[in-house]
Amino acid sequence: MQEIVSRGFSYGNRKLLVCIDGSKALRKAVDSVFGKGHVMVQRCYLHKLRNLCGYVPKEYHAQLRRRMKKMMGLVDYTAALHVLEELTSWLAEISIEAKNSVEEAGKELLTVHRLGMPEKIRKTFSTTNPIESVMSIARSNRAA
Repeated sequence: MQEIVSRGFSYGNRKLLVCIDGSKALRKAVDSVFGKGHVMVQRCYLHKLRNLCGYVPKEYHAQLRRRMKKMMGLVDYTAALHVLEELTSWLAEISIEAKNSVEEAGKELLTVHRLGMPEKIRKTFSTTNPIESVMSIARSNRAA
């Protein structure tokens, strides 16, 4: 990230939206390089979902996926926040580690909702998949 800034990246006095996986080091780097008050963080819900599946018994995976998909499909931030709270309560009954994991990400799972993004843009910015796809293509082109 510091290299990006050294190349002249600037966002002026505006806020910056970043979508990251659950890496604590990456989260710390974002705050360190861009400043806590200047960054809005959207946590990749697919990374969080995979993480949660590691904490809950396999028999709950389908329901977990449905709950996360429902939450991410909502347009209204307040409604999505309510589903997040329901998800947290449900997970507390199944796995304290999963509950803690959701609470750690918290409202950063819903930044795109809070910003009122239209559905297609919200879907794009709620995961790290777009950037991972671009990087994958770049790597395969380099190897060829």
